[in-house]
Amino acid sequence: YFAHVESLFCMKARNEEFDHQARLFLERDQVYRHNDLLLVIVKKCHSLCQPSP
Repeated sequence: YFAHVESLFCMKARNEEFDHQARLFLERDQVYRHNDLLLVIVKKCHSLCQPSP
């Protein structure tokens, strides 16, 4: 799973490809965790890019 996450972030895979692969690894009830993980990563990266006041 994390190898596929890395390939997405390194732009070696498109989002559609990544979602397809992730759903092969995850149970249906785990998909929300996958989405939450990506959202947390994006929010953290965004917060690090914000200029300090």
